[in-house]
Amino acid sequence: MSKARQLADLGNQVDDGTITGSNMIINGAMTVAQRSISESVSTSDGYKTLDRFQYNEMGNYAGVHTMSQDTTGPSGFANSLKFLTTTADSSLSGADGFSLRYRVEAQDLQRLGYGTSDAKSCTLSFYVKSNVTGTYTINIQQPDATKMLGVSYTVDAANTWELKTLTFVGNTSNVINNDTGIGMQIQWGLATGPNWTSGTLRSTWTNTSNGDYHAGQTANVGSAVNNYWQITGVCLNVGDSAIDFPHESYGETLAKCQRYYEVFHAGSQTGYLAIGNWWTSNQARCVLQYTEKRTNPSISASDVICYQSGSGTEYSLSETIDDAHSTHALLYGGVSGASTTQGHSLQMRVNANGSIQIDAEL
Repeated sequence: MSKARQLADLGNQVDDGTITGSNMIINGAMTVAQRSISESVSTSDGYKTLDRFQYNEMGNYAGVHTMSQDTTGPSGFANSLKFLTTTADSSLSGADGFSLRYRVEAQDLQRLGYGTSDAKSCTLSFYVKSNVTGTYTINIQQPDATKMLGVSYTVDAANTWELKTLTFVGNTSNVINNDTGIGMQIQWGLATGPNWTSGTLRSTWTNTSNGDYHAGQTANVGSAVNNYWQITGVCLNVGDSAIDFPHESYGETLAKCQRYYEVFHAGSQTGYLAIGNWWTSNQARCVLQYTEKRTNPSISASDVICYQSGSGTEYSLSETIDDAHSTHALLYGGVSGASTTQGHSLQMRVNANGSIQIDAEL
């Protein structure tokens, strides 16, 4: 690239207000996978592997895929998110299909100025690789206004990393609420039945309509076993030109992800959680503290052990979570067979196969 071109691109970024290199996507380099690095996905929506990116199944889709954190990527990226088809669905009907979904917190989108005459365009860029060539679509929704638009891209060469850059206009009519809800939802269509493709791909923000979600898509990643689709370097920035992907440390990305989900687990070792006390002679309590969450989270716990200070006796806890706040919760439970002294201190830990999952996802 010539120096003149570099300066011109830099000027565009200044004009667009993106000189800070701000990426509204968290974990776009696919480095953090707190839940798992590989899962078989089929009938259940949700977060399965890589943080912040959801599997979304539609209709009565019969395909099955391995969703994983892959250790390959284009130059500059060590990881990618990969779907590998293990059970095919080559004949899509009705609302059948699946997609990759990302949700952006509303208060992080206030810079876009939606609902005003100054509403800004955005540019979505990413690297994609697949053995299935053809036309793919991306549906973008603004839930606060029940509005949507769509963009398309093509995988031109099989088994080759390609950079895609897609710009979409701002919404001058409808505000994104300044809250902790879903401000924008992005869906990469990977298999789309006729209910999602019967209309016209929207280039401006209009009311949602199923037939327009993925109009024009021809590619079906689920059409044959061993088909695959990979993505990394996902960036959403303000303006009508893409910025260079703003790499950050693993620690920075992990901290951002933990606003939405955090897990305590010991793996092959036991992991201490907190100091507590015996509320009664056979009920243990402690305050569990964690990274501040988007909202009061839901918490699940399994295989938590109470360790009685002084005697060294260990007891299995029947876990209960109560009074969960954005930064802490009460973890307590009865201990079968325990006969301790009320008020004495104890330690709690996660056993080797246990975990505590703190979920405040969008």
